[in-house]
Amino acid sequence: VSGYSREIDIYALGSSSGNHSLTKTTAWPVDTNLTWLQLAPSGWLGPGNDLYAAHEVSFFSPGQNASGREGGAVSRWTYEQGCLTRQEWLSVGKGPAHLLVDTRPAYGGFAYAANYGDGTLSVLNVDLATGKLVSEAKSWNYAGSSCPRGSHPHKTVVWGPHVWVVNLGCDMIHHHWWTGSVLWEGNSTSLTQGRGPRHMELHPWRNIAFVVCELQNYLEVYEFDVKFGNMTKLQEVTLTSEKSNAGAEIVVVESGGDLNIYVSSRGVGVIELFKMRGTEKRVTKQQEFLLAGTWPRHMGH
Repeated sequence: VSGYSREIDIYALGSSSGNHSLTKTTAWPVDTNLTWLQLAPSGWLGPGNDLYAAHEVSFFSPGQNASGREGGAVSRWTYEQGCLTRQEWLSVGKGPAHLLVDTRPAYGGFAYAANYGDGTLSVLNVDLATGKLVSEAKSWNYAGSSCPRGSHPHKTVVWGPHVWVVNLGCDMIHHHWWTGSVLWEGNSTSLTQGRGPRHMELHPWRNIAFVVCELQNYLEVYEFDVKFGNMTKLQEVTLTSEKSNAGAEIVVVESGGDLNIYVSSRGVGVIELFKMRGTEKRVTKQQEFLLAGTWPRHMGH
């Protein structure tokens, strides 16, 4: 667990039946504001498994007394003999809200930082053999786009050569695609003004995308063209019955031939369960679960 601090904490979940307590077991000092973490593809932290982090700051200084650089940062950490050690880091745009390190053999070898603070997307080269962060490959500035609330990228999603960037401030899902070593932009999708799209997840085996909106209370379902990346809206459903709630994140979980879609919403604090059955292209609401906390930002499964 990390956040707006200089520490990463490890917690253990109670092992006995019915014991759902969390116990803090380890704490490591780190650089400031590691608000998004990504483990290696293995999904666990250990020798030979890198940990990548986005530092949600406007000026990054590695360590307590080191000289810094304007902008946010992406860093790589390694775990050996019970210690977490920062290796290299690269500067990105201000206030990165999301980090995606793409290690796929095809189209991978890049880290994408969605920089909420200055409205940009930073694309970094990653050495697939070593995991090292190498250099900046590309930077896109969405701030010049027609954005009613200013550009605020919040999530990056990849599929084949396609790269989608969810922009909360522009009410838009920007679309890019790779042709060789060139990253293009086009076929972007505009949402209804004021929606504020925040998070997007893809169906694990179908060309369907789920988008949750933060500023207006909706879950939207899209079908995307696998060749050109165009997105067509199939459905729009009210996210929660609670008023003054802000959609946050989506988690998709396979359930036999069906798909469970969990969506968090902040304000009152709600987790919504939707289901997409078999080959259907629509979701139906199954459950609305009120949380003890009011501001769920991230979910895991």
